[in-house]
Amino acid sequence: MPYFNKLAEGKIPTLPPFTSRQTIRTQDANPVTVHIYSKSKSSKYGENELYFSCYFWSKSTFFKEIMINYGEFLEIYKKVIVKVLKKTIKVWSRRDNKLKGDCRGSQRHIRLIKSPAVVVDHNTNLEADITNWAVSDPGNIFCHIDKPYFKNQTREPAMAICIDNVNIFTRFDAIAAQLDDCPK
Repeated sequence: MPYFNKLAEGKIPTLPPFTSRQTIRTQDANPVTVHIYSKSKSSKYGENELYFSCYFWSKSTFFKEIMINYGEFLEIYKKVIVKVLKKTIKVWSRRDNKLKGDCRGSQRHIRLIKSPAVVVDHNTNLEADITNWAVSDPGNIFCHIDKPYFKNQTREPAMAICIDNVNIFTRFDAIAAQLDDCPK
């Protein structure tokens, strides 16, 4: 039981078992570090094990909470990027009506950037822009994600490329100045 208590209290770091992490550096005079995070479609790992555990621990609040949040179990934005960066991220991406910004807790939120936005004196909006990116808050990290912020991307393979560079970060952070309000 001590293992479950540590897991419930967040003392055990968890990453999906089918998630990979790689780091490369450019060979420039000022090298840029690039982190690549990916998750496979199979990252919905443990579904049968989870139901089995919940059957026996159905009275446990911890397992009930897991079942309530299971639909977002391996969502790349929250369960991979936020968890690895250990920071709040501001996200520019097309979105569905199911996934909202996440401001629960005291830190490590997902904040959605308002649309329309201004990019160097040019107005753009989410309907006209197909890119999916995020910046850390605080920090100097810019991430490009290959999946939009949709609920169905939890069951698809996904990848994020994160660059720790102040110049790149500054350009995108300026776009991310206006954020949607946190959902109530």
